[in-house]
Amino acid sequence: MEKRNHNDISLTNELEDKIIKEKNEISYEKRLKIYDINQKNFKIFKDTIHGNIEFSKHFLEIIDHPYFQRLRNLKQLGLTNFVYNNANHTRFEHSLGTGYLCIKYLELLKKRNQYIELSEEEISLIGIAGLSHDLGHGPYSHTFEKWIHKEMKNSNWHHENFSCELIEKIINQRNIDIDTSQVNFIKNLICGNHKKDEERMFLYEIVSNSETSIDVDKFDYLERDAFHTGFKINFDSNRIMNVSRIIDGKIAFHRGDAFNLYNLYSNRYLLHSQVYNHKTTIAIELMFYDILSNSEPILKISERPVETLGDEIIYEIQNSKEFGLEKAQKLIKDIYSRNLYKKVCEFLLPNNIDKKEFLTKLTVENIANESVELTPNDFRIFSYDINHALKDKNPLSFIPFFDDWNSNNWFTLKNDEISYFLPIQFIETHFRIYIIDKTKENRAKSAIYRFSKQYNFNFIFNNINL
Repeated sequence: MEKRNHNDISLTNELEDKIIKEKNEISYEKRLKIYDINQKNFKIFKDTIHGNIEFSKHFLEIIDHPYFQRLRNLKQLGLTNFVYNNANHTRFEHSLGTGYLCIKYLELLKKRNQYIELSEEEISLIGIAGLSHDLGHGPYSHTFEKWIHKEMKNSNWHHENFSCELIEKIINQRNIDIDTSQVNFIKNLICGNHKKDEERMFLYEIVSNSETSIDVDKFDYLERDAFHTGFKINFDSNRIMNVSRIIDGKIAFHRGDAFNLYNLYSNRYLLHSQVYNHKTTIAIELMFYDILSNSEPILKISERPVETLGDEIIYEIQNSKEFGLEKAQKLIKDIYSRNLYKKVCEFLLPNNIDKKEFLTKLTVENIANESVELTPNDFRIFSYDINHALKDKNPLSFIPFFDDWNSNNWFTLKNDEISYFLPIQFIETHFRIYIIDKTKENRAKSAIYRFSKQYNFNFIFNNINL
């Protein structure tokens, strides 16, 4: 196959205008078709999870674009490699894996449901959506997005929106034969928005399934993240895809696979608990928030186009000669020398406590008021929910099941129709309190203890080791 020279990550406006102008001058016949069964140009990628995966020319036009190649510089698990040292895999290989699974799953559904019309064009468009669903991530993936939401107070910043913008730019710049309605279809697939297309809702359940959260994005990242962090998973995504059928326009699963599907959710819980929200990972993440916040007035990181940002931002900050970055640079040095924020307290929020009301009381100001030596800035409070993908709901109760391959009827199951050992609660809220200077640990614990006594929060002071 012909080798391609990759451009810089960011395209200048002049070059972008030139590309669009050239695109308009190319005849329709010469534009790249999104699916051509006679295409002979393809590339095989050796993947650690899926083995040999193959992409044809129209996918390679997307993969070889600088916006997609940028994903090589975005770690899939953000800062987790500081705890799990092999967690260095990137959004690039996850995106390839997701795109591959889209096509594989659709081909299996087409084989098992021969009465369903599923065109090669639709398969290609859904494959493109799988490839491009993470194009809009910022540095260190979700860590950057959470910083934008929390510290920059911008709740409208979502990587999915930028993924939609960037794939549309790639399509235009690469002269791929996709019209506006098809671009919108790709965007809706990325966001899991089926717009009440009930007869063909299954098309919107492949990449991002908002109904049951069973989708190929999850298949890939759970298997890939577990592999690179040394965890063993006990769900079989290949079997899930092979026991799928389309009934009444939606994907249904064989009743005998209910436990396999539950294991998908329980493995997600495991990784969120043990990997994604590991206490040391969160300590470093909180330090990264402070690094970005201290750098923002000088470097204006939040104002930069997302397609120009990668994990190398931390090295830009570290090596910058700009005045005013000394505090951020000190924090970077502390991360690498393992001088981290210290967790001083962790607890679960009881079910009978209203979270919103509780958060009005659990503030760094109220805790600092219990000590004459500490200030609010000495503390960092971190909270997170762990669930089974559908917030407080039981995801199994939303899954369409069937028990006869010859039947066109589906049904849902209750827990007691599957097992009495399944949980009855599907969400829990965790809180952690960190102190930024570990030499103040005992004073911080004493302040938290007095605070919890004042409000009679025994679920907090019972978790403090003075």
